[in-house]
Amino acid sequence: MTYQRLCVLEALLESETHPTAAEIFTRVRQSCPTTSLGTVYRTLETLKEMGEVVELQFREGSNRYDGVHTTAHAHIICTRCGHITDFDLDSLHAMEAQAAETSGYQVRASRIEFYGLCRECQSAS
Repeated sequence: MTYQRLCVLEALLESETHPTAAEIFTRVRQSCPTTSLGTVYRTLETLKEMGEVVELQFREGSNRYDGVHTTAHAHIICTRCGHITDFDLDSLHAMEAQAAETSGYQVRASRIEFYGLCRECQSAS
């Protein structure tokens, strides 16, 4: 692992949000100014392949990355400000098993999202 890749991983792990590649790039450039955006994307792809990062894909193209919680968990996303919060569902593994049994598929991953207004946006309304 190169120093630049280590900086990308550290920026992701230190993030309290689910940052975009551009946000990770901005953070990494503070400590490692020679890092390119291409290096950030290649590192994220490698970390995804290793199972160390989860990519949350969104239609508008602003994919976000989760390097803190890489095991199965749900997200709740604010429809106003876009804030994403992780949380565990006690029944997630049971739902995966039921989906596999009912469909005949071998479930390899799942993604459960809930949408609504976060507390801050509710207060601003």
